[in-house]
Amino acid sequence: MTVVGVGVTAWARSGVAGLVANYSVVAGKKAQENNQLGFPVIVGKPKKQNTSSILSDRGIQQYLESLPEPKWLLVYKSTERVEELADKLGMKLIGNRAEVRDRYEDKRQFRVVGKEAGLPLPEGETVKIDDLRERKLNVVLQLTDYSRGGRVGTWYMRKMEDWNQFDEFVRRRRQKRKLEWVNVTRLIEGTAASITGCVTRYGVLAGVVQGQIIDQPELASLAGRS
Repeated sequence: MTVVGVGVTAWARSGVAGLVANYSVVAGKKAQENNQLGFPVIVGKPKKQNTSSILSDRGIQQYLESLPEPKWLLVYKSTERVEELADKLGMKLIGNRAEVRDRYEDKRQFRVVGKEAGLPLPEGETVKIDDLRERKLNVVLQLTDYSRGGRVGTWYMRKMEDWNQFDEFVRRRRQKRKLEWVNVTRLIEGTAASITGCVTRYGVLAGVVQGQIIDQPELASLAGRS
């Protein structure tokens, strides 16, 4: 079996390298560590630094077409465009297709499904952004129309200045995209943590609870996203 990871940087798809014998990565950017990763890294010249653009690069496509069957693609997040390209290349995706993932990644829909399943959800509600009248503190805002990672669209309201920054963010982003709903939940102070999990037909695989390093000045970009 041939498995190929797709990422802007190769190291971001290096996690399964030790589990798969025939593994390589197609990437959008060259990096000094590429020749130290222990697997082949093929760098394309995509028009944009995202999965669909990388897979649209003709040089990348020629490499993928040359690989032996059966072929699998490991991507961070599937989209309908990525699935079209994978089907064209005769490759199967490792992970959920967009029609499954989108339903549960929608933060507004997740609260609906969570309540139906009887999950203990953080105290709060989903409201329209334009109906936000009270400027409460010690709450968390999550723009439900955002599916990007890296905490984009999540706001911790600890002081009134945070509300001003949120309003300005929404104003700017609405110039390019539709933003309508927001989850408003109680801010629970504590240690930021995460857990990895995978639902399979045989059961649920889960990792340990992990601490997160968030917004450390030494690790943040000089400008732009944290």
